[in-house]
Amino acid sequence: MTLYYKGGITMNKKGDLETMIEKNMKTAIILPDIHVPYHDEKAIGIVLKYIKDSKPDKIIQLGDFYDTFGISKYDKDPNRVDTLQKEINEGYKLWEGIKKASPKSELVMLEGNHEARLRAFLMKNPGVYSLDALKPKHLFKLDELGIKWIPQEETYKINNSLVVIHGHNAGGGKLSQHSAYSAKNTLEKWGNVSGIMGHGHRLGMSCKTLHDGSVVQWYEAGHLANPQPEYMKNPNWQQGFIIVHYTNNRFHATAVPITNYKFMVGNKLYQ
Repeated sequence: MTLYYKGGITMNKKGDLETMIEKNMKTAIILPDIHVPYHDEKAIGIVLKYIKDSKPDKIIQLGDFYDTFGISKYDKDPNRVDTLQKEINEGYKLWEGIKKASPKSELVMLEGNHEARLRAFLMKNPGVYSLDALKPKHLFKLDELGIKWIPQEETYKINNSLVVIHGHNAGGGKLSQHSAYSAKNTLEKWGNVSGIMGHGHRLGMSCKTLHDGSVVQWYEAGHLANPQPEYMKNPNWQQGFIIVHYTNNRFHATAVPITNYKFMVGNKLYQ
């Protein structure tokens, strides 16, 4: 066996360090804002093809999985107000499709500002606030689906060096209409922590080198909703998702843009 030295570590030809990393490497697929029932079934269908091929260890949905239009504080179309149960039923079927694509993946769902509308609605109607049936765990049938729920006041860590947040409230930095600017603002807010965020419907990445030479990174994950919503004409949004390969202390994140219902991962085209 041929040995050589790299960074003070004795390794064989392939490299003991590389072998150790490969052995412990895991994969997470990060799904951004979906906004059921205003989701893009076509785009999600292509992502499900990749999930079926890759069988990731984790599938993490960044929040705003549901739109909860009927209980928003904004003016509403009367024809769409009484659709919350239909929305929840559609979301359940979509989660079933995700589970079917990769049955052994750990499923995680963050509370976005659209799911938080439910909490706000219940707070304004204290007579029903205590009903367990109206809590996300029961209303969305999360236990039945095997989904871990992360409320907005908690931070979910993929490993020791990477967090994921929705990006609203106190978690994210100032939201920008330009790609990567929200990631930059959030990076400045968090300081020496790397992370992935949703909320802005844009793809982007911002990096900063710290005094010790390490690099922190923040990613915006894009969206999987209707790219042409009725309330906004030609928004500067990008459809996509993020792939994360990680060990306990390291990670490599790849933002995958979806353009004209096509994307590439490695040497394979999904469409």
